[in-house]
Amino acid sequence: METVVGLITLALSLLLIIGLFRPRIVLPASWKSSRIAVAELYFIPLLLLTIVSDRSTDYAAIADEAKARTAAIEEEVSGLKIGEWGWDRTEYGSPVIRGKVENPSGKAYTYAQVSFSLFDKAGNQVGTAMANINNLLPKGSWSFEAGVLQDTAVKARFAGITAF
Repeated sequence: METVVGLITLALSLLLIIGLFRPRIVLPASWKSSRIAVAELYFIPLLLLTIVSDRSTDYAAIADEAKARTAAIEEEVSGLKIGEWGWDRTEYGSPVIRGKVENPSGKAYTYAQVSFSLFDKAGNQVGTAMANINNLLPKGSWSFEAGVLQDTAVKARFAGITAF
């Protein structure tokens, strides 16, 4: 299907370029004293074909790829790497997410933050857990503890690292 749409698009493009295909919109006589050509429609057939061909696009795959690229860029920009992390409880029984962040670079960071999206049993996002640190040293590591304030949270997903 995409090949056929591509060939039709190419053919219409060539016809438009050489001037053999010149569709026009004409206003009804009741709108004006005479019939006037409003606009030459060079782009409408191409636009329609583009819309038809885009229906086969896997937008979920594109979104997943964009998220993966964003995470890779974020990690590359900050230079920080998250290690093992998981749910735990404080000595008072409050839920937390504990883990470790490594700074393998030779750069010191004035500020770093990890964040996690929190979800309930039904999979609904119910909040965010964050932890931050000031003055993360080069080649250093940070053991973080992100407090979970939402009582209904039972799952967490790593959302990202921000650092500067």
